[in-house]
Amino acid sequence: MIQHSLAAFFEAALITDYPDWAHAVAVAPSGNPNYAPRRYQVTGLNHLATNLPRAANYDDCGTGKTLQLQAYMLWLVGAGNKGVAIMPPALVVQFFNSFARDFPGVQDFVRFGMVNGERHTRQKQISAFNAAGWPDVVVMSYETFLGNEYDRQDVSRFKKAYKDAGLKIKPSDWRRFQQDQAVAGNPYQYFQGGEVTALNLKGAALKGLGYSFLVCDEAHKLKNPASKIHQAVCDYVQPDLGDGSNGLTLATGSPIETNVEDAYGLIKLIDPTRYGSVRAFESMHCVLLPNTQFRKVIGYQNLDHLYRVLYSKGRRVTKQQAFPDMPTRLVTEVAVTLSPPHRALYKKLVSERVLELGDGLIDATQQQSLYNFSQRILICPNQFTDKPIKDNTMLTAIDDLLDSIGEQKIIVFAWYQESVAAIAGHLKHRNPVIINGTVTNNQREAAKIAFIKDPKCKALVANPKSGGVGLDGFQHVCSYAIFADICPHPGAFDQAVSRLDRSGQTETTNIYLLVPTGTVAVKLRNDLCRKESNANEVVQDKKALISELLGEQGLQGSLA
Repeated sequence: MIQHSLAAFFEAALITDYPDWAHAVAVAPSGNPNYAPRRYQVTGLNHLATNLPRAANYDDCGTGKTLQLQAYMLWLVGAGNKGVAIMPPALVVQFFNSFARDFPGVQDFVRFGMVNGERHTRQKQISAFNAAGWPDVVVMSYETFLGNEYDRQDVSRFKKAYKDAGLKIKPSDWRRFQQDQAVAGNPYQYFQGGEVTALNLKGAALKGLGYSFLVCDEAHKLKNPASKIHQAVCDYVQPDLGDGSNGLTLATGSPIETNVEDAYGLIKLIDPTRYGSVRAFESMHCVLLPNTQFRKVIGYQNLDHLYRVLYSKGRRVTKQQAFPDMPTRLVTEVAVTLSPPHRALYKKLVSERVLELGDGLIDATQQQSLYNFSQRILICPNQFTDKPIKDNTMLTAIDDLLDSIGEQKIIVFAWYQESVAAIAGHLKHRNPVIINGTVTNNQREAAKIAFIKDPKCKALVANPKSGGVGLDGFQHVCSYAIFADICPHPGAFDQAVSRLDRSGQTETTNIYLLVPTGTVAVKLRNDLCRKESNANEVVQDKKALISELLGEQGLQGSLA
């Protein structure tokens, strides 16, 4: 006997036109047969169904919105639709597997498929679908959905022609090559019909196969309306017939990942007629620096109106609302004073903009390079000098925090690959594992399992973006995290914190921010507070995080 059925989930959400087989499918997240959907998950499913064909779920990270999304997709499949779910690559396998895990018995009634991996692997998956019929639900990455690929032989011939002529390929040359491929009728830009392959699996091909609705997880990746993936999603869901076909659902716990302007990209997808253009959005909500040819936002206005627009087809439940009894999180700022040699090297970099290193130079004369180098030098000074800095007080500060917590597991977040490698090397006595942009999905999963299950693995060193999305289970073994580099985006920061501060956490989540005084880190920390404060004003989260716990302008500083 099914203790909690999918049919009961539908009925609780006031959905009555569900398929008969829903009675035979259980709802058991993580395989828990005693689980009953929480009230906010029931209302979330109702919200999605009510707002068809366009809806958004902005529930906070760690509240379990995937359960609502997948139940919603199963309801649409039961009504005769076929759906596509797209997301960052690291989430594809997990999202695909969770259908069978969280809804035991569903595979007897619904066919699921995944297009994932290298091109030859994807081609095998696609060939199997072409032979046996395409599944009711197909899961893939944003990159696969975008389909921005070309035949390797054509690309090789293109590059060889330039090499033989002694020419360098310019961006304009590459764009012209792409255009020529499309004009020639090759299936690299547009689906021309015929057999679907790994090269032409794009939105047009999926629509031709009968897929009528699209679910986008971690949808803040679509925030830039000028990006190719945003445009690809727009193209897929237009025109909207108003009957649920070409439906679109966005899901993200970070609707405003970096700046208030991020809201425009999501609103444009869910409610295309709300603002005529980005200029109209800026005119309504942004205060621009006057009398200058450069666009610079210096403030925001009418944020109550933006809140109403953002939630006209969206809804949000915070962790505090979902789990009122969950232990609070504690954020502690640790001011660090660089050692005199380290400080002198830092000041030389930001004042002279050039450092001699062996027979070469480190050139920080460009603003972007100075921005990056002035952060990397804080953790990795020895990469900027021939005379090693023996007293690295940043690493010493990490050691002091580790001494205070004893043998408990800890996550150390760092933004740059060099910082991740340096910290992992420094913590080798804790048998650390690494998750950043350099690891494959299989390596990422192996690192996750090792950190959770291996008692000798006491540390995980991760990039906030790579290690801050789609990883569950850390909250059962860890309640401490250090941010060694300042995370520049409040959305990425909150996602990373939510690896520990989520359902199942039984201890106070302790977050430490290392801030080397008198450096660029102070400005970055203040910018993070300001951006988070602006974002919270729009989404109207009443949560205590950086800006509330530390004060929006708690420290002052600049590059020097």
